Amino acid sequence: FEQAPHTIDEFQSYKIHLRQFEEKKQNVMLRILQRNKIIGATCTGAAMYNDLLSKTGAKIVIIEEAGELKEPDLIGCLYPNLQHLILIG
Repeated sequence: FEQAPHTIDEFQSYKIHLRQFEEKKQNVMLRILQRNKIIGATCTGAAMYNDLLSKTGAKIVIIEEAGELKEPDLIGCLYPNLQHLILIG
């Protein structure tokens, strides 16, 4: 039990570094995506990265595997700047 405070400090440090890494990763992904006017993704990917997609300013998103989706599933793919959502597959 003597090592518990040390372990807690290491865990807190890990969480801080992980958060910093995730922020840097998001910034890199955003810069890459901002170079494109059209973005393609699966519905799951578009829903997972919805905040990132909305920051890109992309007005057109192409969603693949759309034949397997129900209309409510598409709600997670939408964001305010989106003008065209093209569903394929």
